[in-house]
Amino acid sequence: MGTTLELSNYLKMLDRGELAKLSTNQLLARLNHLPQCEELLDRSDRDAMDDSGCIEFKQSQAWILAVRDVKQVLADREHIDRKTN
Repeated sequence: MGTTLELSNYLKMLDRGELAKLSTNQLLARLNHLPQCEELLDRSDRDAMDDSGCIEFKQSQAWILAVRDVKQVLADREHIDRKTN
């Protein structure tokens, strides 16, 4: 049961093709969730990374690539200017 709660803090690794299939709202939610990952394994209460295929730590290559990929997919989306009154 504890594993499910812990894994809810991680994001599954997705390639750009998988990201492209997500809606803009899903991409924005993913981009907002990424900063909630822990900084480093050394600063966490865990002894080792797991092999879940999830993004766990901000200082990992997976996290850096995930942020880059989400931003690139979002940049390719049509942007609608919103008028503010």
